[in-house]
Amino acid sequence: MRDHVRLALSGDLSLARASRRVRGRGVAAAVLARRPRGGVLWWLPVACAAVYAVAALVDFHELITSVYVNSDAALAPVLGQAAAGIPAGSYVSLGNHAWYEEWLLLLASRGLPARRQLWELAPMLWSVAGLAALVWSTRRAMDAWSAALCAAALVCVGAFGRFCFLAINWHSLTVVHTVAISAALVWLVPRLGSISWPRLTAAGMTLGLLSALPTASDSLFPFWALIPLAGTTAVLVRGATPRIRGRLLAFTTLTFVVAVAGALVIADAMRHAGVTSRALPVALVAGGIGHNLELLAESYAYLAGGRIVAPSLHLQSLLATATAALVLVALLLVLDQVRRIAAGRWPPPGITDVQLAYVAFWAMSLIATSLVFLLTDAPKDALAGRYLLAGYTAIAALLPLVAARGVRMRTLVTAGVCAFAAIAAFQLIRRPFVVITSPEVSVRFPGPATAAALVRFARQEGVSRGYAGYWDAEQLTWGTRFSVLVRPVRVCSARSHSLCYPQLGMISSWYTPQPNARSLLVVDSLGTSYNGVLARDPALGRPLASRRLGYITVYVYSYDIAARLARPRCNFSWAHPC
Repeated sequence: MRDHVRLALSGDLSLARASRRVRGRGVAAAVLARRPRGGVLWWLPVACAAVYAVAALVDFHELITSVYVNSDAALAPVLGQAAAGIPAGSYVSLGNHAWYEEWLLLLASRGLPARRQLWELAPMLWSVAGLAALVWSTRRAMDAWSAALCAAALVCVGAFGRFCFLAINWHSLTVVHTVAISAALVWLVPRLGSISWPRLTAAGMTLGLLSALPTASDSLFPFWALIPLAGTTAVLVRGATPRIRGRLLAFTTLTFVVAVAGALVIADAMRHAGVTSRALPVALVAGGIGHNLELLAESYAYLAGGRIVAPSLHLQSLLATATAALVLVALLLVLDQVRRIAAGRWPPPGITDVQLAYVAFWAMSLIATSLVFLLTDAPKDALAGRYLLAGYTAIAALLPLVAARGVRMRTLVTAGVCAFAAIAAFQLIRRPFVVITSPEVSVRFPGPATAAALVRFARQEGVSRGYAGYWDAEQLTWGTRFSVLVRPVRVCSARSHSLCYPQLGMISSWYTPQPNARSLLVVDSLGTSYNGVLARDPALGRPLASRRLGYITVYVYSYDIAARLARPRCNFSWAHPC
């Protein structure tokens, strides 16, 4: 009885239970961290991942340049740069993802002289911080080798995965918050028996305040992190002592209340400040689960740099197929491990609740992330892999459990991660500059060379502002270093070439006509962009000059084209009311 009370106060929930679990960490440690002979060979995935990391640092300029050739990535820093001069009464459209947290970071840093470099580095820095938190929590829950294996598997993402983690507004910060909640559980669980109520309250308040930002900013965060937090709490409180149960429930409840209340306050403040977004319309699928299942596999593979296609004899095709196979096998093995846990055949009797909290959280995050993907019509193509970033992280976090089945499985997992990391490093070294587009649609965007040519042409013609389709406008503005401000417009209808206000990604004051100012119009070549401006509108009149620059043709007009744009209706969709 005295041992039971002492262990309850120590904070180890598994030892505080009057249950079938045995005392001590030894059994769980023996299962989760078997150390068969082999020495340094077990650490080969780390060496391969180190090669990948060095290559990424050496080629970072090319990597980040290729990211911002995509206007969905360039949108964030372009809006951030323009935020300093927004007139009163204007509204900002962030697009179809309300990235309020990232917007606040841009606002806070927009006055810094090196803000461009900071904005390019920031997503990498917070992604590295999230990786460090994941490594710490994996080591605390399991061991150093498991943490190293997890890090090696997660670091070596493919071109699309790098894009998601290096772009400001592509959910990478939400992944970091998800990892933070997992790490908070790993930190808290062994202290629940001894932590004071003031410290527990402070911990819950802090985690709730930090979680309020992604709750307001990203509709995926509840599925990636908050629902798994609630589920993990439900698992841990089963059979726990009243003291432990009350503290854990209080912590989780406080985190939820503060996160939700804070999110409502943040969203309301943003709306009153004129910062808006257009939420994607999402509905449950009726009969398309089979299609979504295929897309789920393709999207996980695409994040890793793989493609599910019939391989050709070309080396890159063979490597992409091999990568897809490795990732999907890892996913199936992890899901099978989760099934074993749910069936009661695992964990072993000696597992501690630190380990159980870690496993339960990432298993639930993986399942919730994948189910949302499968059961809704939000995913359209492999670019929807951005909705699976938490699931992709969960696969890496849970791989050590698969390796814990025995020496043979540990050998297979080590070899698989090593092969995956080696392929990813080779692909990165061979092709550092990869412009991300939908793999199902062949498109070409203007790149850095076109942006440089546009700067020269604009200076020659005495023009500094212009208009283009969305997929050209933001990335050309960023690529010209704001020497030419290219604002997005759209074709009003398929039956005309007249131009209208864009549907997303803009600031309303951009379209206030400037008197006595020249402007330019960017026209795409057929098949080079998504829904671009494919011809100049004859109603705009005769241009003063024109120039073909790569995939685009640029026309110069003697007036500001904004004066000829069709004005939006009052209460135009998600836009600020007139």
